[in-house]
Amino acid sequence: MMWSKAAKAALVAVLLVVASTAVAAKGKMGFATEATSSGFISPVLERLKVVTVRPGSPAAAAGLKAGDYITEVNGRVIVGVPAREMAGKFKNMQVGQKLLLKVKRGDTFVNVDIVAGT
Repeated sequence: MMWSKAAKAALVAVLLVVASTAVAAKGKMGFATEATSSGFISPVLERLKVVTVRPGSPAAAAGLKAGDYITEVNGRVIVGVPAREMAGKFKNMQVGQKLLLKVKRGDTFVNVDIVAGT
C-alpha cells in the first residue's frame, strides 16, 4: 500500500502531539506540535512547528509560543532525526526534568527551557 506524503505527515504529527502532551505519571509540558517528515517506515523530521501552547502550562511559563519552529531539542538539531526518537524524548519526560529547546521565532532564534510539570 502506498501512503501519500500528507498521510505520512499526519501520522508523524499524531505521534508528536501525543508525545508532547503526554500525561499520567509522566511530566507534562503543555504544548502540541505539527511535524513535517520524509519516509514512512522510518520517518525522519524535516520541520517541527509548535501549534498550541496551553495557558498556564510549563511551556507557556517558559515563553514557548504557537508558531515557533523547534530547531533543536536538548542540543540536537531535529532535521534528520527519526520521528519516533523525538516522540520518545517528549513522551518520556519526568516531572522536574528539563527540556531545552532552540526555536526559530520569525527571523530570530530563542532558547526555551521547559521544566516538566505535574
